[in-house]
Amino acid sequence: MIAEVVADLTWMRTCEGMWVVTAKGRLRGKAPKLTVKQEAQLVGPTQSRGAHQSRAA
Repeated sequence: MIAEVVADLTWMRTCEGMWVVTAKGRLRGKAPKLTVKQEAQLVGPTQSRGAHQSRAA
């Protein structure tokens, strides 16, 4: 019973914090391991960031 109350309070504080950060525009995910320039050097000029070639059957 007490654990449920503590879990609810933690969840509420987390949600409130996420709303505040999102409203300020500071919510970001994990930083990429490679910069755009490094990725372009590895992938090459034929593929852009996030695009994948599909193989035809």
